[in-house]
Amino acid sequence: MPSSADPSSDSRAEASDLEDTLSPTPGFEEAMEATIAGDDTWGGEDEELEDDEFEDEALEDEAQRVARGPARLGRYVLLSKLGEGGMGVVHAAYDPKLERKVAVKLLRVESDLRGRRRLEREAQAQARLAHPNVVRVYEIGEYEGRVFIVMEFVAGQTLAGWLRGAKRGWREIVGVFEAAGRGLAAAHAEGLVHRDFKPENVMLAEDGRVLVMDFGVARADRPATMSEGELAGESEEAQPGPSGLTATGALLGTPAYMAPEQFDARGVDARSDQFSFCVSLWEALYGRRPFSGTSFTELCWAVSSGKLEPPPPSDVPSWLREVVERGLAVSPKRRWPSMDALLEALGEDPSRRRRRWLMLGGLVALVAAVPVGVRVNAAREQAATEQLCGAEAGALDERWNEATREALGQRFAAAKPGFGAEAWAHTSGWMDAFAEDWAAARARSCAEALTGRTQAQAARHAAIDACLDERRASFEGLLAAWERLDGETLALATSAAASLPSPTRCLEDPSEGAAASEVGSWALPDPEQAALRQQLERGWALDFAGRYEAGLELATTLAERAAATGERGLEAEAALLVARFHGRLGDYEAAVDAGERAYLAAVADGGSVIALRVVNELAAVEGRDLSRIERGLYWGELGRMYIERFGLEGSVHEAELLASLGGVYMRASNYEAMREAYARALAIDEAALGEVSLETADMRDALGTALRSLGRYDEALESAIAAKQVREQLLGRSHPEVADSLYNIGLIYSAEERHDEALAAFDESLAGLERTLGPAHPRVAKLLNAQAKVLAGKGDLEAAGAALERALAIDEASLGEDHPDLAGSLNNIGNIHGALGEYEEALAAYHRALKIWEASLEPGHVHLAIAHNNIAVVLHAQGHYEASLRAYERALALREANLGEEHLEVGSTLHNMALVLGELGRYEEAIAAAERSREIFEASLGPEHFRLIWSFEAIANFLREQGEDERALETLRRAQRLCATVPEQCAERMVEVHRSLGELLLERGELEQAEAALAPVVEALASTDARVEAEGRVKAYFVLAKLADAQGEDEARARNWAAAEEAARALEDESSGSLVEDSLHAEHAEHAEQIAAWGRARGLRAPAARGAR
Repeated sequence: MPSSADPSSDSRAEASDLEDTLSPTPGFEEAMEATIAGDDTWGGEDEELEDDEFEDEALEDEAQRVARGPARLGRYVLLSKLGEGGMGVVHAAYDPKLERKVAVKLLRVESDLRGRRRLEREAQAQARLAHPNVVRVYEIGEYEGRVFIVMEFVAGQTLAGWLRGAKRGWREIVGVFEAAGRGLAAAHAEGLVHRDFKPENVMLAEDGRVLVMDFGVARADRPATMSEGELAGESEEAQPGPSGLTATGALLGTPAYMAPEQFDARGVDARSDQFSFCVSLWEALYGRRPFSGTSFTELCWAVSSGKLEPPPPSDVPSWLREVVERGLAVSPKRRWPSMDALLEALGEDPSRRRRRWLMLGGLVALVAAVPVGVRVNAAREQAATEQLCGAEAGALDERWNEATREALGQRFAAAKPGFGAEAWAHTSGWMDAFAEDWAAARARSCAEALTGRTQAQAARHAAIDACLDERRASFEGLLAAWERLDGETLALATSAAASLPSPTRCLEDPSEGAAASEVGSWALPDPEQAALRQQLERGWALDFAGRYEAGLELATTLAERAAATGERGLEAEAALLVARFHGRLGDYEAAVDAGERAYLAAVADGGSVIALRVVNELAAVEGRDLSRIERGLYWGELGRMYIERFGLEGSVHEAELLASLGGVYMRASNYEAMREAYARALAIDEAALGEVSLETADMRDALGTALRSLGRYDEALESAIAAKQVREQLLGRSHPEVADSLYNIGLIYSAEERHDEALAAFDESLAGLERTLGPAHPRVAKLLNAQAKVLAGKGDLEAAGAALERALAIDEASLGEDHPDLAGSLNNIGNIHGALGEYEEALAAYHRALKIWEASLEPGHVHLAIAHNNIAVVLHAQGHYEASLRAYERALALREANLGEEHLEVGSTLHNMALVLGELGRYEEAIAAAERSREIFEASLGPEHFRLIWSFEAIANFLREQGEDERALETLRRAQRLCATVPEQCAERMVEVHRSLGELLLERGELEQAEAALAPVVEALASTDARVEAEGRVKAYFVLAKLADAQGEDEARARNWAAAEEAARALEDESSGSLVEDSLHAEHAEHAEQIAAWGRARGLRAPAARGAR
């Protein structure tokens, strides 16, 4: 059905279409009488009204005029009076233009504005409904201040008259009520509450149809009350009664059929109609109403206390009585969740099969068994269904058509020549696919709602329609977001279109829609809340489109409106959207605040599915973005509880939770748990969505990151390349997400120190980002930082520094000089300065980063530890060991407090602290710190990870300083065995490990073992491919000279000593410039002199080239 928020669904006619005269129309009387012969009573609005209610002189005069001969109301020829009510009179009429008989309800002359509003409201309410079980409204007009509506003429009788006409069996009665209930459910699906359902307001047409009518009381869910004495009437005036209740201007229904909440001024919703329906059905089944009372007060007390009158003996089965009794519960929460659920229960007659399947125009539809006396014209219903559902399916055509495509294509092309046209080609394909899926889903839902119901879908088609309305709002929100295209919006357009939620999933699981309060339980949409939810979907569209600031503004407004409704589920949804935009904009604390508000609202709503979405968001923000590991895991555990509670194991909901937890595990450096989470999420997504989807591409990228962190580079590369291929297929090769995949591939090559391949991947990624987002986008800066690391690894520090300076300039221009993201680039720049020995420049960069973080982050934030750690490294290099130790201690405290005592970054800080403690001669403390560091590395990375070598080397050195050679020897042998296990990762440390081992064995006089240990060192020094640091080269040649001296090999001693002395002097020269600290130069000079002195003591002479120095 058309959405109530859709202007195109308004079927009211303008009064200007009508003529201004009400006059006799001679010449047509005979023909018209022949056409409408056999009229029966229509409407039944006068069925139970007393004669003295209509003693109105003017109205009688009008009726007499009509009785004297045909009169016209515009083009409508009035024929006869069908009935009268407190507000007006209903006439049979003829429409000569369309050659059909109609009914016209005309407001009485003296009726004031209240009556006018009632009639207008009735017309508006019914005009929104297009359902076989609801009387159709064709037109609304006005004549000389008197409002009238033109409706479908129904030849037949009211349900009340039908029940009085003969004794009916319970199956026959239930069949008729089921048909009426479908009409009532259709009203609920459009956000309408009838408020006055009773047998007099249901028609049984001669053609077998059952139709609900008289929506004069219907309106959105607003509280209504009633004064005493109005037991059988209606009131439009605010007047206090003896009971203390007051009418507020709403038509309130007939008290005998009213729900408890209608008596005591509580809110009225669809469940109130359900109560009235069950009162009517009880009366039809048992011949008496369920609540008795000779006065308004007695009736009010009986209904409000739930005092049911025992039914008389009958053949009505007990299961049916139990179904109806539930609908008569005093508390709305104890009634059936919806009219659809009640109808489903009524249809579960265990004594017979009630349904048969039909194929209708390619759509699956179901026709209920026809009760005696109710004839179903299947061909007519099929034609009506096809016509109505065709219109429903085409509801998107106004916003998505050829003109829209062409206009947007031109806008995309103009926004970014070259890339814009390519982006639109991919984007429009996704939009076309969405529109087709939506139309098909809408048509199917419409057919099921109009023609019948399947067992699975009858109880939830209202939720399906609400879900589809939200999907449509998301689609239209995306179109609105593209009215202003910038580089970011354009670049994200294809992925935004691809990210639109699937309309098809509304059919598979209506809980995909926000209107669902729980899995398998769907609430009928309130119009105001439905409109808010559709606005929320537009907010999510802004998220897809990258319009984060506009999204936050909209979400904040919607959150205030949602809170005012008192609907906690809706409040939770809005607060969640606020949290998402705060997170997108980097304000993570605000995101947490909004997320926690969302969670409290979701819990107050009964722990609905929205609670699961909220805890997913909080797990990601607190655990991943803020590195609060314990909080992230806490939210994750809550998420697991909801997954189990709702039976969502193996669903996309679980995949989303696992993705959030994967980010938390990454921050915790628990890479195996991270890998397991992403691998499980990938398996779920592939099963649910197929191997080629954006969700599976995201999970493959994430899985590749986990595998890279575990050192499983081949698997990581395979996963990252697969993600890239899927993104190219779905989004096009130029899309920024393809550039993201190339970035991740480059990181894997970088970790393997395959520098050239890493740079090639980064270069291709950079070219893609610059083409789509421009050369000054913050994502370009992120890529430049990664590129600089590789350049530094290759030894091209100048190029690395240039890349970092460009990255810093981009961030300063786009984010401002004090934005926290600048601190990352500043730290990397400091690292380059440190590698160049430019320690003062390095410290300046680190201190600026620290100042930015201290000003923008909360005290004690974990990012402060990065700056303190890097400052400590430089102070260590400068020889300021005490100051370095203090900086390390600050970094350690921050990391332990934020990340936990077993975090990998805690292990790294402890390792560096151990080295400083060694410099200070505090070897016991150094060994303790290094051992704790090793334990953390082993627990986080596994017993064969190459980083353990750092710990083994440091511990062995400290043990040697304490004279514990046996322990030192065993530690070095462990390092040697590990190097043999992971030779690629150990390439840089292999020479140092074997040199230290050979040197220790040499000192112990174990010459043969020392020579064997040093053999890999000799091989590495002779190889041009070996990666041996300058300082390591000096030490390696020197220990080989000592071995040759011990073995009495003078030539080898002289050759190796000369190489060591030359390398030492070269290192001394490199550290003698003004850019390098004097302390480092002094250290190198001292080492060079020690080597020279050793040679002089043995009569060795420096190479001739040294003499020229």
